[in-house]
This record gives sequence, structure tokens and C-alpha cells, in this order.
Amino acid sequence: MNGPLKVMLVSWISLALVVIALALYRHLVAKKEDDSLHVRDDETVLVSQQNAVAHRLAWIDRWGKSLTVLAVLYGLLIAGIYFFNVWQAQSHKLWSE
Repeated sequence: MNGPLKVMLVSWISLALVVIALALYRHLVAKKEDDSLHVRDDETVLVSQQNAVAHRLAWIDRWGKSLTVLAVLYGLLIAGIYFFNVWQAQSHKLWSE
């Protein structure tokens, strides 16, 4: 494996670790989620907390989906480059014999 491909692989692993960390963070935030419906006047604090958690989860989900798609596409690009290089090496080996 050549140098630029190793750099791409390390950057892909880093991106995958960020996606995993974001998934773990989402799990921790989701533990605080309250699915109850609060309608009484003395529960207004709970409603604002629900809104805050919902907005945080929406933000995490948006970034999580985007980074996951990016990680998959980048991984496919790296695999394509790797297999193209292997194919080229085999082609040159056949022609040089």
C-alpha cells in the first residue's frame, strides 16, 4: 500500500471514530429524553427541557447522518482506488512477462 493511500485510510478511520463517538453521544443525550406530554402550568420547565433535548437530538442526528454518508462514500472511494491500483499492478505484471 502506497503512502497517499495510507493517509486516506487513516483519515477514514478517524472519520469513522468521529461517527462512533457521535452515536455514543446521541445515546447519552437520548437517556435524558422525556416522552411524556406535559400540559399543566407547573410543568413549563419540563417542556423547555424537552425542547432542548429534542433540538440537541435533531442536531446530532443531522450531523450523524451526514458524517455517516460521508464515511461510507469515502470508504468506497478508498476501496475503489485500492482495487484499481491492484488491477493496474496485475496488468503491468502480465504485460511485462
